[in-house]
Amino acid sequence: MKKIHTIFFHLNLIYTYVYIAILVRRNIVLDDDLDEQFRDVVYRRLGYRKGALSEALSEAITAWIKKSSQRSFSKSRKRRKRK
Repeated sequence: MKKIHTIFFHLNLIYTYVYIAILVRRNIVLDDDLDEQFRDVVYRRLGYRKGALSEALSEAITAWIKKSSQRSFSKSRKRRKRK
């Protein structure tokens, strides 16, 4: 019986290590008004729970990247048509 528990324990550790997320911490400088507006919107939408600011910031960065990528793609298509 001990061998079964030991094997399960080791498999559980391996399973746990697979799902470790790599997180990055950044320090940024924002205007006080922008920070206050962002926090107000986040707290109204997601509440005062732990991780709400990080979640909203990740969502905002992702949206900005998608929007910027679409702009650069459409600009490159316009340039190709002109040639």
